[in-house]
Amino acid sequence: MTPFIATDATLAERPQVIVPQHNTTQLEKMAVSAGTPWLYSALSQLWEVENTGQLIPGIGDLRVREETASRARLFLSLVSITDLPVPTVTAASGGSVSIIWSMGDREVKFACYPDGQAMIYKCEDDEIVEPRAVNFAEVSSVGDQLRWMVQQSR
Repeated sequence: MTPFIATDATLAERPQVIVPQHNTTQLEKMAVSAGTPWLYSALSQLWEVENTGQLIPGIGDLRVREETASRARLFLSLVSITDLPVPTVTAASGGSVSIIWSMGDREVKFACYPDGQAMIYKCEDDEIVEPRAVNFAEVSSVGDQLRWMVQQSR
């Protein structure tokens, strides 16, 4: 393979490279049309976290890679419960994404790590009750923890 060397002649003839821009428009439309205001808010917060991350000395690297944000979007799209509170979406040191739903003394925390691992934690009174790895292939397991939070707080 011959390396590409930029000269004035080759710059005029170089192929146009189109970098795909992430498009959450379809998921956002689904969020609005499905009557899930928490989803639209979560997607907006995730977009903000993904696009404003920075390296902060003494705190860490809060930049979120596109792959990590995409897995977080996938997780959000798998949640079929419509009557959830609006979650808090934040970046954590190391480039992970944290999504936290709270109702009363119960919380469900979802963490998506840059290495591809995803965990969901059921918490009660600020104590982790049950940590579980997220299996994206099992859609029903994604909502189980959230149903626990909603059912127990009523």
